[in-house]
Amino acid sequence: MYVLNASLLSSAFDAEPDLQGYVVYGDKGYRARGCVLAPFRGINLAPHEARHNEEMGRVRVAVEWYFGIVVSQWQACAFRQQQKIWLSAIQEQFRVAILLTNARTCVRGSNEISLHFGVAPPSLLDYLGAQPG
Repeated sequence: MYVLNASLLSSAFDAEPDLQGYVVYGDKGYRARGCVLAPFRGINLAPHEARHNEEMGRVRVAVEWYFGIVVSQWQACAFRQQQKIWLSAIQEQFRVAILLTNARTCVRGSNEISLHFGVAPPSLLDYLGAQPG
């Protein structure tokens, strides 16, 4: 929960009208609140709760696929011995790696995830919010 609170994600969702009605799906470590949706807990789930957990679990796995793509393309993000909290710029390294991974996907026109879901990425100019010329 520390990372979620430190991210100020809830404040961003509250402040941005375009995000109203959207949520972030967390894993079992999170509790559903505000902009965070989490799996139902317990061993005697109702059928609709179990179905919800199963369907959302498939989508969550796709997010993990993305992190796999990032660390396979940018080995510095995967080398845990080099990542020291408070001593390394881990957050910045991942932000740059994600930006470059997304840009690479835009230039190539797809990645494994976009192909799986049948969704094309935006153009690089659209992704970067750049104006041509």
